[in-house]
Amino acid sequence: EVMLGGGHINADMQQFLENDRKVLRFFCIMDDLQTPQFERRPFVILFFLADEQVEIREMYPLNCGRDNFPIFFRKGKMPLGNCRVDGPQAQPRKKHEYVDAREWNVGTEVTLLGNYRFLIYDADEFTRQY
Repeated sequence: EVMLGGGHINADMQQFLENDRKVLRFFCIMDDLQTPQFERRPFVILFFLADEQVEIREMYPLNCGRDNFPIFFRKGKMPLGNCRVDGPQAQPRKKHEYVDAREWNVGTEVTLLGNYRFLIYDADEFTRQY
């Protein structure tokens, strides 16, 4: 098996088995200063504990006039700090260079994707217990 590439121990398997289908859900507001009409936009940040991936969804109010594309950031690993494009020859990022939502609390401001600032104002019951 080892010659064929199998038989290796999967280090993240235990984390996946313990945290499968467990999601931290944070409700937040982003003050959109980049548009001329200065808006407060509601979002939901989902942090999947099984694989430490993040998804950001925008919560549209009724009749807001926006196109209905609620995914602001597709589910994936979100790097800390400013975004940079890595080429195929770049070194892979280490685990501590990605966002970890276990450090977030209700009432804190989080900067994601370089310059988007989200104010976390609430969380669901599971997230509060976790």
